[in-house]
Amino acid sequence: MRRDQPIHLKTVTPAFIGSSDDDRAEWNAKSIRGELRWWFRAIAGGELLGDAQKVRELERSVFGGIDAQSRDDSSSALRVLAQVIRLNTGRETESLPDIRLSEVDLAKDWNNATPAVEQRLQLHRGKTNPLGSLGYGPIVSNRYHRGRIAEGSDLGLTFQWNREPSAEAKLVFDRAFWCWINLGGIGARSRRGYGSLVRLDDSALRDIEEFKSRALEILSGARAALPAGREAEWTHFTSEAHVYRSRNAYKSWSEALRFAGAWMIAFRRRYGTNSDERTAVRGRDYEWFKHGPPFQVPDRAGFGLPLPFGQEAMAGWGVNEGRRASPLLIHISRFGSSSYQIILTHIPARLVPLGEKISFKGTSFAPTPRQKAIVQTFLDDLKNRGNLIVEVV
Repeated sequence: MRRDQPIHLKTVTPAFIGSSDDDRAEWNAKSIRGELRWWFRAIAGGELLGDAQKVRELERSVFGGIDAQSRDDSSSALRVLAQVIRLNTGRETESLPDIRLSEVDLAKDWNNATPAVEQRLQLHRGKTNPLGSLGYGPIVSNRYHRGRIAEGSDLGLTFQWNREPSAEAKLVFDRAFWCWINLGGIGARSRRGYGSLVRLDDSALRDIEEFKSRALEILSGARAALPAGREAEWTHFTSEAHVYRSRNAYKSWSEALRFAGAWMIAFRRRYGTNSDERTAVRGRDYEWFKHGPPFQVPDRAGFGLPLPFGQEAMAGWGVNEGRRASPLLIHISRFGSSSYQIILTHIPARLVPLGEKISFKGTSFAPTPRQKAIVQTFLDDLKNRGNLIVEVV
């Protein structure tokens, strides 16, 4: 017997969800199913100790075969229906919120307003808008370049269960759905805070303490310890994965995203110049790019591939497989009507498949420990720099 499960959501940040028309974003079942499958694998991979075959079998029992990723067919226990309740619309060329930060502003947001930091953060083209930096691609020159579902839009979805999955599969699905809503997002740049959602029905979280309690409950079983020195072969929760929240709450989504973007800019801007005040990283990324062929790939490759570095240089791996999604996810949570917090989720895994190398400027290199550690270095920096973030789990 079919069972329907309606759910009411609202966009917290603008969502760049693809459609056949770049000028129009579309709330659609295909995108929702894709997110649910990804989070299902992330949770199941942790609970099943990275056993890819078992994860695939469990995933298939809910979502059906591979064809079900693009259409809901009879092999799937689950059908997803997407409903638009109320869209918050605006001109597609509308400008971003007017947030323009100088090097002094960036240093202050990063909680280290010393002359050395301000010198490294100096901007060659005036001020910067961190919302544009996080939205690079769909946002160009501080204007929306692609269609979007604006923040504050009411959206609905319905899970139609054609048959009941096993208790194990249903538990993993429920946990994956919670993680998608509370840690992830949907659409382009969803790993950088765009496409964040909030649930509006009786299951909505009331405050950050309830978020923490639920995250501990859900992720405790999905963070099994890895053997010493071993990396996850593919992206799923392990004991090396962590979730953090901002120490402060913010009054709007744009203010929260402004701080997340400022932290990223402050950490990465001119990372590795010989004048970098962080002595441990001197002579790294920018020096390699400036002085000819590098002896290794820049550390920031650990934030994800391909790697734009300068106007011509790019880093990827393999012939047809050049992408590695960032292991760092930024989400903006909303509690009540006016309390927003930054949620950072780090899910480390192999940067490239075993035996593969990263290509950069015509040369290939094996991943380095510094690349693998750079995201955690960034997070540790935020924890230690006036406790800008607090670990949740």
